[in-house]
Amino acid sequence: GLALFVAVIFVELRQKYPTLDLTLFKIRQFALGNIAGFLNGIGFSCGPFLRSLYLQLILGYSAAKTGLLLIPMEIIVFIISPISGKLSDKYGSQVLSSVGLALNAAALFWFSTLNQKSSYTEVLVSLILFGFGMATFFSPNSSAVMGSVISEKRGIANGIRMTVNQTSNVLSVPFSLLLMTLVMPYTKLSQIVNSSQLLTSNEGPLFMKAINYACLILGIITLAAVIPSLGMSSGKDRKTSG
Repeated sequence: GLALFVAVIFVELRQKYPTLDLTLFKIRQFALGNIAGFLNGIGFSCGPFLRSLYLQLILGYSAAKTGLLLIPMEIIVFIISPISGKLSDKYGSQVLSSVGLALNAAALFWFSTLNQKSSYTEVLVSLILFGFGMATFFSPNSSAVMGSVISEKRGIANGIRMTVNQTSNVLSVPFSLLLMTLVMPYTKLSQIVNSSQLLTSNEGPLFMKAINYACLILGIITLAAVIPSLGMSSGKDRKTSG
């Protein structure tokens, strides 16, 4: 897989009209925006998975009820995203996207403190933080990345941006499981995740510790994304790729 990825990069760099124009990463704002988006995706995309595990296996909710209880985050994203986009156009993307990343990191840090006796209300706090964080980050970041490229190359730029986002989404859940295996043996973790049954009194504390550890590390990664985000311009500057 890695060899194929390297081969694709090598071939694309040698093409006169590449499908993925990697030279766009020479543009500071484009590169930093994509790095921030990738790091955020690693931490954010596994959120529904980890929360579902907690609600079903720790609190004992059904799959249907769990799905309904996760809706508040989507509602917040739906309401706040258009507002965030307008604020980004007016004030620039740098501060807004950085605040969004900080909120996403806070959601993960909060979730890392939950235990077997926590309630849905405490889960809801992380959902609200995630909702505001994603709505505040996504639109300004996308605007900054796309605005840094000349109009003729925005189609290719958007393709690269979506590839980066999808890659982080795909890697997020496996990476979160990898982090959990640092606390709980993989065979036992796999058994628990695939069984969808309420945990025993012996399994619960260790599984909860594994979730907490994964959320803590993912929160640190998401918070680290603030660094490239702050390194971007205000969002009003428009650079070209030459």
